[in-house]
Amino acid sequence: MTIDQPKSYSDAAKYNESVTSLNKLIFDKQLEYASLTDSAAKNYNNIIIVAGYAAFFALWSGVAGHMETQAKLWTVILMCVSLTSFIIWNVVLMIVQIEAVSLIGKAFKSVDNEEVFLKAWQSAQNERYKYSVLSQKWLWAPTFYVSLTTGLLAAVLLGYNALCEIVGVHGWPR
Repeated sequence: MTIDQPKSYSDAAKYNESVTSLNKLIFDKQLEYASLTDSAAKNYNNIIIVAGYAAFFALWSGVAGHMETQAKLWTVILMCVSLTSFIIWNVVLMIVQIEAVSLIGKAFKSVDNEEVFLKAWQSAQNERYKYSVLSQKWLWAPTFYVSLTTGLLAAVLLGYNALCEIVGVHGWPR
């Protein structure tokens, strides 16, 4: 789309309308692209996590019958802690995202007044950033490391006991 420079007042009005229309089109496409990119990244992350937990429980169903009671209990406790911390993180993340969308939605209520809209938009972005930083800083690292560590320990314990069963020795713990 090309826009010719205005030569008269009426041309200037048309020019302004064309530029506004073009800017809106660009903004809409950028928003669409950002939404698709964000959605794809979240979907990939969720698939990897779900596949990891699904693989663990598939292995569990094949090995649990051959494990000592203590080994089963420790494996269940570790995996329960892993899943619980993962769920806590996702619930907090969902709350933060809902709050951010709500703040941005409030900005659109003043869309008729550009100055008020821009202030509301900037305020919403600042609040969204604050919520994001706080949740990342105070909750992401602990829940990530707890979830990862306990999940991996459960997988190692499960794998070790499966190997012990194959070799014909007692697993740990008894």
